[in-house]
Amino acid sequence: MTVSPSGTTKKFLSLFTQYNHIFEKCAIGANTETYTHCSNYTELFKDIDHNSCSDLENACPIVSKYIKQLEEYSEKNIEVYIYLYYYMYGKFVENKDNCNILEIYKKLLKVYCESDEGKKCNDLLSHINNYDFVKMKKLMDQHSSFFDRTYKDDSNCEYAKECAELYEQYIKDCYGFVNSYYCNELKNFKYDYENKMKEAKCPNVPKILTSAEVIDLQYFVVTPVSTMLVICLISFILCKFTPLGLCSRHQKKKDKKKKAEIDVISSKHLNTSKKLHRNSSNRPYNIAYHSDSLS
Repeated sequence: MTVSPSGTTKKFLSLFTQYNHIFEKCAIGANTETYTHCSNYTELFKDIDHNSCSDLENACPIVSKYIKQLEEYSEKNIEVYIYLYYYMYGKFVENKDNCNILEIYKKLLKVYCESDEGKKCNDLLSHINNYDFVKMKKLMDQHSSFFDRTYKDDSNCEYAKECAELYEQYIKDCYGFVNSYYCNELKNFKYDYENKMKEAKCPNVPKILTSAEVIDLQYFVVTPVSTMLVICLISFILCKFTPLGLCSRHQKKKDKKKKAEIDVISSKHLNTSKKLHRNSSNRPYNIAYHSDSLS
């Protein structure tokens, strides 16, 4: 039975439409005059590959307006800024081979946070730098594309199989009790995938995907037991078939022989002592009494 992700696991994709609407509103009427740090976009991106990006002159004011509006809404979740990368990818990337949108995204966040406008986002960059946008972008694309299709016949079964195989690759990064947005969203994908595949007519496509928690439990239990077995096996081989084991057994024999000799000597000494004691007990004593003559 498929278990729903806990309430603490955030549905990253569930708010996509809401924040996309905010982004589209910000794209209307945003201009560089409002945000002075956006006045020279070519200087901003001079060290970044951006030749195949489109409409990049409007990227800075749009992004600045989006972040400022979220700050006014008191949005503190890092997810709302991560959505921004996804929107920028769709709006400004013309040819991904010559448009480093990730570096452009980070640059725009940096200049905004360092400006007078962005006093509230000083801790934002540290979170962003630890986030794998490329992986999340692939997962979001896969998630969206998978649920846009139907699986009542075999027309989309190959794609479902491909999604399952990609998931099995992605989930390996979450072994070892990893807690991240990426791993949490993989958990959500697994839950939604298994629900959708219950009625699918795809006999050669897995209905159940691997759970990171199951792998973690197996690792937690199996690894220590396996280690103990290996140690025991190595110890047995060393003692049985190597010079170290032979020397150890030879020394044990010597110690055992020496102990036996000591026991024999101790036993003889004890018997001798008992015999002497017996003999001394049976020997008669002649006591001479001296008497003075009475006058």
